[in-house]
Formats: sequence, C-alpha cells, structure tokens
Amino acid sequence: MKRKIFLLLNFFFLSTYFLVAQFVNQQKNVTSLRIAIADTSNNYLFLKQEKLKEIWGVFQNNELHEIRLRYQEPDNEFWSSEYYDMNFDGDVYVFKKKYKNSIHFLKPKLDVQNIYGRTKQYLNSKQLRTVIRKDSVIFDFRLECLGEDMQDNVPNRNKLGVPAKYFGDLKKLSLSIEKQFAEINSPAEIDSIIVFRCVIDVSGDMSSLILEAGGRSAFSDAVKNALNSSQRTQTLKEPKRWVPARISRGPVKSNIRIYARLHKDGSVVSAL
Repeated sequence: MKRKIFLLLNFFFLSTYFLVAQFVNQQKNVTSLRIAIADTSNNYLFLKQEKLKEIWGVFQNNELHEIRLRYQEPDNEFWSSEYYDMNFDGDVYVFKKKYKNSIHFLKPKLDVQNIYGRTKQYLNSKQLRTVIRKDSVIFDFRLECLGEDMQDNVPNRNKLGVPAKYFGDLKKLSLSIEKQFAEINSPAEIDSIIVFRCVIDVSGDMSSLILEAGGRSAFSDAVKNALNSSQRTQTLKEPKRWVPARISRGPVKSNIRIYARLHKDGSVVSAL
C-alpha cells in the first residue's frame, strides 16, 4: 500500500527549518522512507564538473560505507562512477586528498512516530543512502520494529557484487617492499603513504599500475617493483595472485586501489 504523507520534518541546516514532502512505501514486513529537500550546499562542485550529476553516500548501520560520484556524458544514457570504499584506508586517503572534505553530507533528523500517528513497538530507523544533486538532497531510510507487522532483520545487499582481491600473501608482499626500499636507502624526503591504482581483468591479471596518491620516491618505486615482480615471477602452474571482481553474471574487469604505508622503523603495511 502506498500513501503520501506531509509532515513538518525537524531537519536543521544553516539555522533553517524546511517544510518537506515525503512518502512512505509500506510493503509486507518492510517500510521504506524517502525524503527530498531543496539544498545547494554542494552546488559549486557540480558547477566545477559539468558531467557530475549525482553523489551517493551509501550507509550501513547508519555509518558512511561508500561514496560514489556518478557522471553522465551529454546526450548519453550511460553512467560512469568514481567509487570509494570508506572502510579501506587507501580509498579514504585518496578521497580526502582529492576533495579535502569538500563534499557535505547532511544529517537528517526525523520523528518517525509522527509518520504512523501512533506508537509502534520499538520503532527503529536506519539510513540507507543519501543522493546529492545540484539543487537537492534525497534521503532513503529503512524503518523497522519488533512488532508482528514488520520484519526484525533485513540482510544488507551489496549492489556492486564482490570486489577484486589479492590472493597472495600481503605480509610477504610487505616484506618484499621493505627489502627493496632498504637496498635503495635513499636519503631524500618521501611520502610515507602512497596509493596505487591498477586494473584486474577477468582472468586475474594485473595491468595499468599507476601512482594515484603520494609523490614518486624510492618508496613508491619499491612498491611498484614488488607488485610488478609478483606478477612476473608467477608460474603457469601457480594460481593467479589476483581474484577478479564478480557480479551476478560472473567475473568482470575492475579497478582496485593498493595502499602502502612506511613506518619510521622501515617496516611497511600494505592493504587493499
């Protein structure tokens, strides 16, 4: 059953209250809520990048889980995305370097009891997604309670499928980087954190390795050499060191970021 409800949403931003139109889409055991408000706080970013149409913030347990900047070419129905996993240090580092916290994700406040006009047993709301556009912001929520009419737990779904991953030993990779960097022993000042980006194809081969964040140095060269060396020294009988990303139809070609951090004692931590 679908019904439209108009309510005064207690959403506070820049000392201004908004009158918001919203609807509740109530299905069996699940109630979803979408709220749209006028907002131009991120307008400058859209003006700077004409192809940028939307910025998605995807949440899990009300924590920001991933960010997607969605682009569309003029007169083209297809979209492309710039993706950041906010649980991965490499993606977080690149995102902050590139955007310097310039994207503003507003935090909505709402009284979900008013939506139903009556008290429900342990009503709970979880934010699923924020969609930022040039002149508006959309919030998607899931409402749930422990009552008989709504489901207690709805499993999270990953719309992007399974990302590519390194099948080798990351500890051995870090040790290889440490060894190569120690042999160079460069006195020059270097960035202690670097991020590479590469492509993993459907067969599990790595290509197009580029330095995305951090300056080129003896440390970045050591990381690059270790990654390329692990690819070259692999024999035909050995399993691939990279597992390709997968979606419902099978393996797909994808981009992946590789994060490396150099500590003062010369030890290296790598992650992806």
